Amino acid sequence: MNVILLAFAMMIFVGGRAAATVPPAVIYENPAYEGYCEAEYAGPDIPEYVEITNGSMVNFAASGVVGSAIRTASRLNHVPNPLGLSHSGVCFVENPKYLWLTVRELAPRRLANPRLECYLSVEEGEIIMKRLMERYSEIIDAMVDIPCWKLFIMEATGDMTEIFDGVYPHVTISPLEDVVKKFNGNIYARPLIRGVPLDISRGFIRDYLGRSYETLSTGIELLRAIRGGNTREEDDRLFCSELAAALYHRAGIISRRILANNTIPEQYSSYAGAGDLLAGYAVEDIPLKLGSNVRCLSELVESDDPRTGCKCSI
Repeated sequence: MNVILLAFAMMIFVGGRAAATVPPAVIYENPAYEGYCEAEYAGPDIPEYVEITNGSMVNFAASGVVGSAIRTASRLNHVPNPLGLSHSGVCFVENPKYLWLTVRELAPRRLANPRLECYLSVEEGEIIMKRLMERYSEIIDAMVDIPCWKLFIMEATGDMTEIFDGVYPHVTISPLEDVVKKFNGNIYARPLIRGVPLDISRGFIRDYLGRSYETLSTGIELLRAIRGGNTREEDDRLFCSELAAALYHRAGIISRRILANNTIPEQYSSYAGAGDLLAGYAVEDIPLKLGSNVRCLSELVESDDPRTGCKCSI
């Protein structure tokens, strides 16, 4: 009997604290597997399936003028950015119905009592609920809970259509498939070796969903981040990589000595060399989407790091 009780205690407690539940990894069918030109891409083999864990990083490289501007700005911080990364988001493994119910609960609370620590407006909540319903209506409308796990991207961003409707850039969440399909550029996943516990990710979603993106008046914070020039954190308004760092602070992946608003997208890439904030916690970058603009990395960055030699990407 004592042996059984001891085994049960060991299952509940790990290292002196309650063991945290981590949702299962989701096997994602990689759209980049057949969507690139082998004659132009000479990087690591692209897998047909990607195992994505809770809290994994997803980085974006905008095409055209935006991508060129980001690559130019990245030279100011001495962090290699051969992928031309311009945006970051975190990928959560979550049940669609739980997420839909959470959003439905949060938005009216702010309307009823603006002093509550809830940032999600009714309009923002309706947009998210509509996205979820369009893709997962059968799961959300089911009379019984359907145990399933799907992939969602949480990011600080904005949509021009929404802006014209008076909904300004903010922290939002969307199905991964929708974001991959819509984004015009290259996308790279960087799965965590061990996923973030569910209580941390769910608490983070509740606390940060709806927070505003940086405005023109506070945008200097984003500019200072390029050179690591911020001296204190202010997270009522966030930019994309700052949001990711806030999650990784909670999960104990990034030291709190590194200010969240001093992080930039290229620091979440395995090509960042000594600047890689996820070294030891995540695998190397895996392309999820590759556009037509594919060039050799040596044309984009000069570095002695063997990982940023003449491999090829965007």
